[in-house]
Amino acid sequence: MNLKNNFGKPISLSHNLVNVVFPGDPEYKISKIDVDDFKISKIELNSHLGTHIDFPGHLNNTNVKNADFSKFSKPYLKLMDKKIIYENAICINYNSENTEYFENDDKFNELKDIIDKNNIKILILNTNKYRLWGNLKYFDYDLKLNKYLERILELNIDIIATDCASIGDYKVHKKLLDKMLIVENLTNLEFFDNQVFVFLGMPLDINIPDGSPINIIGFINMY
Repeated sequence: MNLKNNFGKPISLSHNLVNVVFPGDPEYKISKIDVDDFKISKIELNSHLGTHIDFPGHLNNTNVKNADFSKFSKPYLKLMDKKIIYENAICINYNSENTEYFENDDKFNELKDIIDKNNIKILILNTNKYRLWGNLKYFDYDLKLNKYLERILELNIDIIATDCASIGDYKVHKKLLDKMLIVENLTNLEFFDNQVFVFLGMPLDINIPDGSPINIIGFINMY
């Protein structure tokens, strides 16, 4: 029996780790070191390099190390326990001209219904800006989610994700991280436009409270 037949085609949704960093963040560096007859690589990277996930400790006023963990969101505690993300996701197009799912009551209720009926835990906002990866213009785009935060918080989701460099300012991050996790810098979303699919994500298991690079695979729906 070929077990692969039970899954859709896997597509990587994570960028290759390269020195493309948010302005002001530490750069990505690799240096070669000789150890006796062997070579190893020394890797220097920041915890939000490339495709990454934001944890509550990403906020300056959140001391995760000494905090009462019962106060953190259930999605964060679940990930700390399971170490992987394996959930249904939906990817919708979103930009300054395409906000109908949050502006229009009927479209919002339609989205909410799809999320509830399909037990979707991950909402992906595809702005198509991932095509600018490596270009400084990539960092100029702002999702402007502030006025839609309350609607997003109504959705029964664990993670909100985007292909952009950042989902918003401190206020946006604070409101979202109080309830869910955030994934930024996705790629290859053209394979999942307006689709429900299986999302598998694996952050580095390094116990860093602010976030981690994450390797993500989306499985194209076979049906």
